[in-house]
Amino acid sequence: GYTLAQAQAALQALGLRLHSISLTTEEAPFASFAALSQASGGGAVRFQDAVSLLQLMLEHAASLPPPQEAEPPGVQLPSSLTLYRKNNTTVFSSVDNEQINWRSSNPAVLKIDSAGQVEYPFASTGSTTIQATDAQTGAVLAQTQVTVTWDWWQWILVIFALGWLYL
Repeated sequence: GYTLAQAQAALQALGLRLHSISLTTEEAPFASFAALSQASGGGAVRFQDAVSLLQLMLEHAASLPPPQEAEPPGVQLPSSLTLYRKNNTTVFSSVDNEQINWRSSNPAVLKIDSAGQVEYPFASTGSTTIQATDAQTGAVLAQTQVTVTWDWWQWILVIFALGWLYL
């Protein structure tokens, strides 16, 4: 076993404070735990029976404020957006990205990962809807209609490389 001084040193080294609750009428066990609790910066309480402890716990629980509903993660998206095929980039993001699932309704036109980074599949243009949903509830937080097209110089390259038939 530990001595009181060794137990106190171990608690202090761990940065812990001990609080003890006793349901005994015997002095020796309560005195030992009370001394250790006080030496660690904690407190000690003695109850005559479990009913007294339960009453105190219920009184304390009744005094606590009701739990608050967690705010859903915040996402704001424009109603529509035009993206020009460029390097993969993060277009959609939120401070709460861990709480948001991103989804593209048409991954053949635009793929999106969990961080909001978009990826353009080879030579695809078209439209898709990007949705941000709450990762816990699945509720749709925001969505936007996205049109993916080529920039003027990309159009010239496509026409030159693939010809007018591609259009």
